[in-house]
Amino acid sequence: MSRRGANAPRRFFPLAAVAAAGLFACGAAPPNGASAPEPASRAVTADPNDRPTCTVSLAPGADLAAALAAAAPGAVVCLAAGRYPASIVLARDVSLRGAGPGEVVLDAEQRGPVIAVHADDVTVRLEGLTLTGGSAPQGGAVLLTGLSRVELSGCLLHRNMARQGAGGAIYADQGAVLIERCRIADNDAPDAPAACVDGIASLRVSISLLVGEGGRAASVVRVRDGADATFANATVVAQGQASALHVSGTTSRAPEVLVRDTILAGLHALDLPVGQGPQVTVVRSVLSHAEGGFVGGGGVRIREPGFLGTGDEPYRPGPSSPARGLAEADEPDLAGRPRPQAGATAGAFEAD
Repeated sequence: MSRRGANAPRRFFPLAAVAAAGLFACGAAPPNGASAPEPASRAVTADPNDRPTCTVSLAPGADLAAALAAAAPGAVVCLAAGRYPASIVLARDVSLRGAGPGEVVLDAEQRGPVIAVHADDVTVRLEGLTLTGGSAPQGGAVLLTGLSRVELSGCLLHRNMARQGAGGAIYADQGAVLIERCRIADNDAPDAPAACVDGIASLRVSISLLVGEGGRAASVVRVRDGADATFANATVVAQGQASALHVSGTTSRAPEVLVRDTILAGLHALDLPVGQGPQVTVVRSVLSHAEGGFVGGGGVRIREPGFLGTGDEPYRPGPSSPARGLAEADEPDLAGRPRPQAGATAGAFEAD
């Protein structure tokens, strides 16, 4: 639990500085020493860290959509460094694995969502990839409309667009989306430029950064209708006049949201329309806001609060605080190491 104490205080960084921080990269490292996949479409050796063996290996220039259509269910497709044109509909279990979000780029080139899943009972895993150039009415990078599961690990989703609705990077109205060690930023939508889960969809976000910009009616992430969401060790930052997280529904279809060990920062940390029944539980989390932690109504339960304020109070995060890493650029981190001079560090986790 975070604490204030006799130690010299650090100032909790205001929203503008958090949003401008220069070290929002939190994608996973290359796949733990695994060699780059060979450019042939063939089986390769087992991963030294016991991850599933690559069954197909491709290089830039390969027809990714055709290779995925021909792959057996459950295939692990490894991609060599480079850019791949991609606006792909997946209807079977598959894993797409890259060497890292700066190395392997799936570019939809404005032809549709980068990855779409409309079928039921499918599991799609995306690892170490950049998803960009997606453009769709909703869900520019990932569009999930089936009762399926999409997992993203160590990915960067940026420069995608929802032209008409919410979910610039991710939209789901059923099924489950799991996001781990990802960065979602610089996506565009009328609302929820990072992610929107609707209907009966589920969203799980851990150890990730979601950043978006919008006006007063917008939020970076939107959870609505009967959807549910969990944020754990995550950071959601709203730039401009947007709120970090909007939760809305009806009394009969009320979303349930858990915010744990997480930072929500924006014009409002939480936007909860009056009379719509959402239930939000906040545990050991930092709620940074310019005009109030909550707007509207709804049920909010605060447990073991880490910090709630406007960003002006002196604050020193303890070893277990979700605000580890929040400080001015010239202050040492918790291990005594100098921080980058280009701006503040920000995140619900701090590199060892």
